Parts: sequence; C-alpha cells; structure tokens
Amino acid sequence: MPELVHFKRADPLEHIFAGLNRDGGVVIDGFIDAQVAEELATDFQRELEDVPWGNNDEPERSDATDAFFGYRTKRLHGLIGRSSAFERILTGELPLACAKRVLGDYSKDVILSTNELMAIGADEVQQAFHRDGDTWRHVPRPRPELLVSFNVALTDFTRENGATVVVPGSHRWDRSRKPAPDEIAQAVMKKGSALLYVGELMHAGGANATEQTRVGMYFGYIPSWLRPLENSYVTVTEAAMKTLTPAAQRLVGYSETGFQLIL
Repeated sequence: MPELVHFKRADPLEHIFAGLNRDGGVVIDGFIDAQVAEELATDFQRELEDVPWGNNDEPERSDATDAFFGYRTKRLHGLIGRSSAFERILTGELPLACAKRVLGDYSKDVILSTNELMAIGADEVQQAFHRDGDTWRHVPRPRPELLVSFNVALTDFTRENGATVVVPGSHRWDRSRKPAPDEIAQAVMKKGSALLYVGELMHAGGANATEQTRVGMYFGYIPSWLRPLENSYVTVTEAAMKTLTPAAQRLVGYSETGFQLIL
C-alpha cells in the first residue's frame, strides 16, 4: 500500500505544491493546533448531535445515493456561519495560498464551494471511489483543476476508524482506469492535521470498524466564475452572514453593495 507524503505546516509552499502536483493529495501535519481543534469540536458538537445518521430527509433519494452519502454518516453544512474559529481557518494564509496557486491561472479570484462536517460512525462501510470535480460535469475535459480541498481531522484519522482512502496520482489517470489494491493509500493523520487534495483525485470515505466516530471538517475552493456546490444563502442565516469578516463574505459571494441612484 502506498503512503501519502506528509508535510509540516511550516514547510516551504513550493515543497507542498510539488507533492500536490505529483500525487494529487498530501497530508499537512499540524494544520491547526490541538486547542483550535477542540474549539471547533465544541462549536459544532450540539448541532451535529441533532443531525440524523444518513441525513436522509429526502424521500425521493435512490438507494445508490443513500449508499454514497452513507447510512452511518452525518453531514453538517454552513460551518462558516457556525464558528468564528472555522472562519479564521477558511480565510487563512496557507489554504488561500494553496487554492490560488492551483486555480489562480484560470481565475481572478477563488470562492468557497462547500463547507461541511463529515462524521463517520461505527460500522460505516467504505464509500464508493469518486472525484469531487465531477460536480461540474458540464465543464468539458481536458480542463484545468476546478477544486482545491481540505479535510481537517477533528479526531485522529486511523486505518480502523475510516481515514479517507485516496489513490495517489489518479488525478492524471485516464477516466476509465480503476485502482488496483496496491495503488490505494489512506490519509492516516492526527487530530489537527489536514488532507489537501485536488478535485480530480480519486478518493472515498473509509470504513469505520471501531466504536468511535471519525470527524472531518471539509472545505473546498473553486474559481470565482464557477457555481458553488453549496448555496450559502440557504445554509447560513443572514444574521450570521453580517457578522463575517469582509474576506469571509467575499468567499461566499455576500455583499450589501449595489447600484444606488442619487438624484
């Protein structure tokens, strides 16, 4: 089984970018410190507890859709309106530098695609392999990368509890190629570390064979000309939007400015 390359947060960006370009995904150890991870867990705990397993509140969903999103998985969206600690991470220097490095040649700016908490519970099975970039199937290939993602561990990610399964190098594969067992790695990492990966990388949520819940905090950036996956005007209240910093508001496309006629 291949191993993902691990970097430290303080490592030169050029080294991180080189690993990301080669493998499509890398781990950044100590992306946030333990105190911030605890603050985030506290910010989201009560609301996450109220989310049903499977998030299945859509009766028209197919069995395949249910299986993909998980029967023992919880998802909580709109994190930017629920935690000031998350807002600071989202607008931080390192994640924005990574996003602009990958997407900047094709876009004037970057915006937020989606932000969610993904909690994989006991006895969850492995998710199907997929590429997040397939969200925008209407953009023809070949094409540049459209998505840069971070999955931050709010609990330890282990092989046993559902650490994200990835296929290094698959962002450069032919679309018809399937991974062999010896081409698959897992993003094993400590709480506070992050998996950084591009939208064309094949990956999946891992199976959880433990009694503990594995919690990851996901956010992804896209070019400003592309439509986000998550509609923040639905997942974040107007009151919460108004409390965000201007930098965070720009990431979700919120602005109170507009045309004003002065007579």
